[in-house]
Amino acid sequence: MDGCPSLLVFGLVSPNPGSDAWVGGVEYVAGDIVDEAKLLEVFRTTLSITLLLQSMDSQVKYTIESMNAETGAVLSACRAVGVVELVYALSTGVVWTGADIVGASEDDLPIPSKGYDAYHHTKGLGEKIVLGHDGVDGLQVVVPRPCGMTGACDKQLIVKLTKVLKDGQQNIQIGDNTSLVDYLYVSNAARAHTLAANRLFSDPDTVAGQVFFVTNGSPLPPWTFNRLIWKELSRGNEASDDGKEQEKM
Repeated sequence: MDGCPSLLVFGLVSPNPGSDAWVGGVEYVAGDIVDEAKLLEVFRTTLSITLLLQSMDSQVKYTIESMNAETGAVLSACRAVGVVELVYALSTGVVWTGADIVGASEDDLPIPSKGYDAYHHTKGLGEKIVLGHDGVDGLQVVVPRPCGMTGACDKQLIVKLTKVLKDGQQNIQIGDNTSLVDYLYVSNAARAHTLAANRLFSDPDTVAGQVFFVTNGSPLPPWTFNRLIWKELSRGNEASDDGKEQEKM
C-alpha cells in the first residue's frame, strides 16, 4: 500500500511456505491477539497502520469476555507505541437481524442491541468500542464491513458447495431463488481495506470514525450463485477425468 513499506499478517498460525495460503513478499507472525506483549513487538517493528482482520472460526467460542480481551489488547498496544491509524475489519452481519435488507446504507442500519448470533453480536460490541476510541489520544479509526467472502483459499462456502456436488445433492433446492444475496470476492475485500488504510493515512478527515459496507455490488440469487460454482467445479472434474483417460491410453 502507498506509504507503507511492508505487509504483515498476524494470526494464531502462519501458513507454510509454498502452500496455497502463502503469499510471497508478506511477513507472517504467529501469535494470540490477546497477547499484548506480542502485539507490542509487532507494532513497534512493522506497522504504522494497523489492519485488524477477524475471521470466523467454528472452533472459537465467541464471548463478550473474549471480545473485550481482544479489542482491549489491540487498543492498548496502539496507544503504547503511538499507532494512530486503525482499520478494524468487521462484517455486514453486525446489523442483520434475520429480516430482509434491501438498498440500505450504513446510516440506515444501527447495530441491534442483540446480534443475530454470538459471532455477530460480539463483533458489533467490538465495533462500538473501537469507534468510541476514534479521536482519543490521536487514534483514528475506520471500519470496513465486508459481506460474505469467497475466492482463493476459501475454507467455508466453496468447501461446502464442493461437498454438496461430490455427494450428488446439487439438484436439491430450498426456496424459490428470488431473494438477492451480496457476495464479495476476496481480492475486492483486500482492495477495500487497502483503500481505507490509504485514505486514513492521507486524508483521515474523510473516513475517520466511519463504517463502510463492502460488497461486489452485484447481488445474485443464492442458488444462481451456487450453480455457477458447481458449473466451474464440474468443468474441473471433467478436465481431470480427461487427463486420466489419456494416461491410460
